[in-house]
Amino acid sequence: MRLMIKSKWVIMILLDLFCLLPAIFNQNLTKITLILIVWSNGIVYALDDLNNRSSMLAFLISFFTFLIGRQAMERFGIYEVEHVFSEELNLLAENMLLVSLIVLLTFYVIFNSFSRKKTVNTTRSDYSSMNYRMIREVSRFFFMVTFLFNLVTLLDIVIYVLRNGYLSYYTSYTSSVPYVIKKIGEMSPICYWVFLAAMPEKKETDKVTLFYIFYLFITLGTGKRFPFVAGMLTIFVYYLSRNRINNEKKEVWFGRRHMRFLLMAVPLVMLLLFVIGQVRTTIGGGSAYNISSFITDFIYDQGSSINFIKRMEKFKDYLPRNKMYLFGSTYEKLTGNVIFRLMGATQYKGNTAMHALQGYSLQHALSYITMGSYYLAGHGIGSCYIAEAYHDYGYIGIILVNIVYAFIFSKVFDLRKKNIWSCSITLIMLYSLLLAPRGSADGFIIDIIDLTTWGTIFVIWVTSTFLLSHSGNRLISRKAAAGEVI
Repeated sequence: MRLMIKSKWVIMILLDLFCLLPAIFNQNLTKITLILIVWSNGIVYALDDLNNRSSMLAFLISFFTFLIGRQAMERFGIYEVEHVFSEELNLLAENMLLVSLIVLLTFYVIFNSFSRKKTVNTTRSDYSSMNYRMIREVSRFFFMVTFLFNLVTLLDIVIYVLRNGYLSYYTSYTSSVPYVIKKIGEMSPICYWVFLAAMPEKKETDKVTLFYIFYLFITLGTGKRFPFVAGMLTIFVYYLSRNRINNEKKEVWFGRRHMRFLLMAVPLVMLLLFVIGQVRTTIGGGSAYNISSFITDFIYDQGSSINFIKRMEKFKDYLPRNKMYLFGSTYEKLTGNVIFRLMGATQYKGNTAMHALQGYSLQHALSYITMGSYYLAGHGIGSCYIAEAYHDYGYIGIILVNIVYAFIFSKVFDLRKKNIWSCSITLIMLYSLLLAPRGSADGFIIDIIDLTTWGTIFVIWVTSTFLLSHSGNRLISRKAAAGEVI
């Protein structure tokens, strides 16, 4: 067995050396080739133990989609360059990607090896206990009830976008749904993650998951594509982990047959997401779209986050002075909740000049600087966790953030060692972590401090505790009436 493992990696090393050949004849391809080699090795490493490394696989897919794909297509002449940047900026961006991948994967392997060597007697959860069963029932009930409220809120946005266009959603949309209904609806996805964390059986999980997938498809009607992708990837990670957790029936939650189906479905999903991306620009005015080259167009369009890194460096002198953006999203989230609003804290939201210049979002600041009135009309250029880390602390920031991410993916996503509540938070965090290559570095922290998250968990906990206590008292009463020894 060891010989097979060693020979497999020897073959990988030989393939890596072969892939470096283009760089010998064209030095401009050296960095991007190294990036692709390190990334592909990470993919192989994740696939080698997919049930335990699925979260890293999902992150690497996101990393390629938003940061590597476009740059590789431009470098290898597969796609015409849309925005021309200096060679210095191209190399700087590639250096950041290479450092990020090397640090991320190196420390991920190190943390994983420590986990194997360290033998700790961990108490296994009793997934068939009354506590687990009650939380499963309560979270499923609340999910189904709040799902309807969430659907009403979502359809209100979809109808607005279809009538007025995708961009106007960011500048002119005002919800017609009452605030209470919106807040109840926001509980629905959290109830779903708590339900999954309670480790239900596969048949029960499949039924509830179909409702959540239906919700994800409806989100495409808003013009946003990543909520769908992140949601599906999170489900993918969970189902793989369940191959080894609470699976006394030895059911295949996600196996080769499912993987083959997934690989066949990927092109269709890419086509769907590409069409959504094109249609959202034509509603309310725009040009027609062409699906003849949708695969290359899709990869290229999704990879715009690499240009965010380049623009961050190009316009660094125009950014607000002495601003730290690495934890900006967390700060804005805190000041935006109801408690800080009552205390009179300044609110930063929407595409406004105040948000861009006085707020703590690199995404809004750079979008305003590069786009001006176009930004105020609802446009933006996204963000990237690498750019935020580099802006604040240079390469040291990139190294530290990727070490933190490596630790999270190797330690936090071992669902076997968690109780229901920590497992729930872990699944909620994964959604934002997958967004990091095109979003904020601290996006996952927002989920941890969100009042709706904790409010929903609290409601489920109180309800399940009350029902469990009530059912326990009834059992004691029945035993006493029957003359049994208690």
